[in-house]
Amino acid sequence: MHIIHVEPRPLQQGGMSEEVRQFDWNKTSLGPMHRWPASLRIAVDLLLASKFPGCLVWGRDMVSIHNDAFVPILGTKPAPLGRGFHEVWSDVWEGVGALAFRALQGEAVFQENLPLVTSRNGVLEQVYFTFSYSPVRDENGDVVGFLDTVLETTSNVESERQWRDLACSFEKQVQDRSAEHQRLWELSSDLMLVVQDDLRLRTVNPACRQQLGWDDGIVGQTLLDIGHPDDAANLAQLLDGTQQSGEGRLRHVDGHYRWFNFGVMPATGSVTLVGRDITQEREREMALRQAEELRAMARKWKPSGN
Repeated sequence: MHIIHVEPRPLQQGGMSEEVRQFDWNKTSLGPMHRWPASLRIAVDLLLASKFPGCLVWGRDMVSIHNDAFVPILGTKPAPLGRGFHEVWSDVWEGVGALAFRALQGEAVFQENLPLVTSRNGVLEQVYFTFSYSPVRDENGDVVGFLDTVLETTSNVESERQWRDLACSFEKQVQDRSAEHQRLWELSSDLMLVVQDDLRLRTVNPACRQQLGWDDGIVGQTLLDIGHPDDAANLAQLLDGTQQSGEGRLRHVDGHYRWFNFGVMPATGSVTLVGRDITQEREREMALRQAEELRAMARKWKPSGN
């Protein structure tokens, strides 16, 4: 192996550069810094100067050297500098070990949002990392290690998951409400008519067919076609939002009219009229009024006694 003699310090000052310079590398398979090969020294200098989180893994022992930006990713793992990469990440080695060996065999590896469960802070936590393992070669072109450049994407993945869960929840609410609306539409005893802006009937519910006797041929007609002429103004005020409720008559298929008390549910491009049949109530009122009128007439024409 070609040996070069350099100053026993990385190019950067402070932080991890200082720790690397002060570390006793004789305790590792790398040996003292002044005997490091140029490939290792250059890789370390580039690593420590980088603002991107990175960890250099070197040799068969997979000795690890990381930069300042990598520190938050480590959490509270004990003294990782100079230790084997497989030891530092033993808690997730099942998930990343095979990838590391592929890099040591010369294959560039990339993983996006890889899910891992780590105890880096003393408790098990679900984390996500996007990282690449890039093989590093020595002066002879042999792979002697790899550079782990990494971003923790846990917060992004969790945020995306929360948004996805919210979207699914919202979608379920919409589906539930749609199903609920459909049940109401199908089972309601009140008639429902969806009236477009041009006053044409878009659709009607089963109760409308039952109470007015119309088949699907009613769809496409205008509300005025089946409304009583004397109630046209009231129906128009319901449709344009001037009134939120009111009464009116609709024509039965056999030609007679039935009274309804209407409520309004506006929507974009249409209005839904919900009508409760009050024909019997109106007929009773009319009968009482007529009876009262007859009694009044009888009193008026009753001969006075002597």
